[in-house]
Amino acid sequence: MSTSNNSSATNTPCDYRTDDDGVELTSEERVKRLRQAADAGDSAAMFYLGACYADGDGVEQSLAEAATWYRHSAEAGELTAMFNLGSCYYAGYGVERDYTEAVKWFRRAAEAGVPIAATWLGVCYSDGDGVDQNFAEAVKWYRLGADAGDPMAALRLGNCYLGGLGVEQDVEEATRWYRRGADAGETEAMFNLGVCHLNGVGVERNLEEAAKRFRDAAEAGLPKAAHNVGVCYYQGVGVEQDYAEAVGWYRRAAEAGVPDAMGSLGDCYSNGVGVERDDVEAVRWYRRAAEAGDSKAALNLGVCYRVGEGVEQDRDEAEKWFRRAAEAGNSDALVHLSFCRIRLTSIGGDRDGENRPDENGDLFAMLSLGSLYEHGQGVEQNLEEAIKWYRRAVARGSERAIEELRRLGEKP
Repeated sequence: MSTSNNSSATNTPCDYRTDDDGVELTSEERVKRLRQAADAGDSAAMFYLGACYADGDGVEQSLAEAATWYRHSAEAGELTAMFNLGSCYYAGYGVERDYTEAVKWFRRAAEAGVPIAATWLGVCYSDGDGVDQNFAEAVKWYRLGADAGDPMAALRLGNCYLGGLGVEQDVEEATRWYRRGADAGETEAMFNLGVCHLNGVGVERNLEEAAKRFRDAAEAGLPKAAHNVGVCYYQGVGVEQDYAEAVGWYRRAAEAGVPDAMGSLGDCYSNGVGVERDDVEAVRWYRRAAEAGDSKAALNLGVCYRVGEGVEQDRDEAEKWFRRAAEAGNSDALVHLSFCRIRLTSIGGDRDGENRPDENGDLFAMLSLGSLYEHGQGVEQNLEEAIKWYRRAVARGSERAIEELRRLGEKP
């Protein structure tokens, strides 16, 4: 959401960038003229002066001053200033965040015909910010914004049709609005249209078109789309398979902070695919991805510590990352964690006993393995193996394991 000079005042084209002879003013000279005009009651000058304060253009940046001048301009009837003032309240720029006040100014601008204000009023209704959540009302404002050419409104309207929010679900209508948003430069709409082509949702499945849309979004600056382009090249989806090209796109997305891309880049370094194998570099990317919350990368980092690839072997560190991945819902990590603890017990830990798991930890591992084998989570389903682990837990005195065996119709 922008509250800067990128916006233009609605009621007049004059922005005080040149003097009376058409000579371009310096930023400082422009601010001086804007202040004189604003003090004289020129609502457009008030707006542009606010934008200068927002950007620090010709004056020391001050969001509070920006909000003040936007308010003066909005109260004088400047439509874009109304939207910018609403944006300040929505984001807490220069004023205390106040969604109710944001809605008030978005509504005034939207009702006066400012498309982006209609879009953001729709966002407030979608999220229940400053108003009661009402998807039908959100759709109404999104449609007004989209029909007036706002790309973000087209994206949001497409999302509503895709999910059946405020309208009857219509995936074909969703892709139609995504296309309108994409054609107008909305990167998320490009990405979503790519997903629709990839999966055949609302359109005939077209892998080449999917790859193209992902690339369009990536080249327009959407990092997660760059990861998808990498996946397309890695798997040969809609493009000729090219591992080196995949690595390039993974790196682009990873360096922009996409956790999935960090993990994918780590996989390439670990396996020497598209790049020379480098276990140390693999660990570096797995760590970055894991610290950003990627459970698969946390699992892979745990494996690196367990076997000593790219790092010094460290069973405690391996268990730490297995546990983090397992707590994030990765069932494969739970298998590794359980085997890690049981194998450690079977070899007696270190001589001083520091690494021997306690009795409760050992029982947890056995019960976990029993459950995993019973339900086929992270391992192939195998009731005999599940019963074996439950019985081993019973031998350690687990009442819960007794209950699990009885549930399966087995004697403890």
